Amino acid sequence: RDCKGHYSFLIGAGTSKPAGIPSGGDLIREWKQERYIEKNNQIEKISEVSDSEIESWAESYEEQNTDSENSYGFWFEEIHTTPGQRRQLIRQKVEDKEPTFGNIVLASLMANGNVPLTLTPNFDDLVYDALYRFLEEKPLVINHDAVAAEFSLTKERPMIIKLHGDYLFE
Repeated sequence: RDCKGHYSFLIGAGTSKPAGIPSGGDLIREWKQERYIEKNNQIEKISEVSDSEIESWAESYEEQNTDSENSYGFWFEEIHTTPGQRRQLIRQKVEDKEPTFGNIVLASLMANGNVPLTLTPNFDDLVYDALYRFLEEKPLVINHDAVAAEFSLTKERPMIIKLHGDYLFE
């Protein structure tokens, strides 16, 4: 209680998964399988292919096609080649998802000033929705590329910083 307002949270996919939003790892597995099926004409037999076989193939494919160590970015762009396709996919994954109990608890901590700042790489709006819908508090949401220019911890409003941006924008 003595440190009210001196805490922040960094939340990741673990806070969104209970709402039915896949984690980055889940998406990478999905994209690897999709590319494996396409490259090996395995659509009819995919149930017979082991995860380890797909993973082995994907590792080799990735080594041949990129120098980057960013698997998420590589596979996302490999399957969804345009920014519009990527935005559409994220929209589909996060649309109509409801805040969970954990999102509401965090929103409560933010609304009463205990935790004025939350940072997240997540694309969803679950914490925002929990604040707005259940606590009638409108948080300030700051996109990652504007953080340096706009960041000012005023504690007047809860603040959510989206580290990887928002799917609605380029």
